[in-house]
Amino acid sequence: MKAALEPFSRWCREALERGLFEAHWREAGEDHEEIPLELDLEKFLQLERAGVLAGFSAREDDGKLAGYAMMVVSTHLNYKSRVFAFSHSIYVAPEHRGHGLELIRLIEREMRGRGVSKIVFNAKDRTGFGTVLEGLGYAGMEQAWGKLL
Repeated sequence: MKAALEPFSRWCREALERGLFEAHWREAGEDHEEIPLELDLEKFLQLERAGVLAGFSAREDDGKLAGYAMMVVSTHLNYKSRVFAFSHSIYVAPEHRGHGLELIRLIEREMRGRGVSKIVFNAKDRTGFGTVLEGLGYAGMEQAWGKLL
């Protein structure tokens, strides 16, 4: 598997066609019946054009999309002299997860090159992604709670 900095606009259709967004939503999403997957592709593209959304791809040896990541990169509202990178989403198909570290390492290199002070990834407890992040030196920062209204 090969990870690359690749704009969302280049791989979003393939992710849709290959069912990667759907698979990610089914695995990590919540409240599926009440809150269906409904991607706002135009908003993603607007953020990309504004230079705020950084897209990454993970491709099989034959070039097929096997995973993706999207980082929202911006100065922080509370620390205006610092750039933060917040993970919007990161997904690698289960059969390729043994190679997923390359994607995270690429994100780190790219964000460092953009002057990012801190990267923040989100991890659902049930996915095991937090354990992967801990192994790469990331520390838990907070917990989140949700309630359907």
